[in-house]
Amino acid sequence: MTAPRDFRDFLRDMVLACRSMMRFVDGMSLEAYLADEKTRYAVMRGFEILGDAVRNRIVHGYFGIDDTILFTTIERDIGPLLPRLEALADAHGVRP
Repeated sequence: MTAPRDFRDFLRDMVLACRSMMRFVDGMSLEAYLADEKTRYAVMRGFEILGDAVRNRIVHGYFGIDDTILFTTIERDIGPLLPRLEALADAHGVRP
């Protein structure tokens, strides 16, 4: 049996998922991303982890995922979100 998880564990998961997704698409164009099945699946997994930590619909609605939206979301939203999550994690002694 695993120990119960608290909010710090979920913060760590969110920070690590955001970092991974940003690293996966670093330097890629949308066209290159769409042509790279492995990267698309890796990004989808990152969103699943992030989504599970915050109960996002991507985890259960994977059949309706638009890869263009996922890629655009990393550039537009995950980049600005990561420093906030890192600051919150740091404030609570979380070391991802």
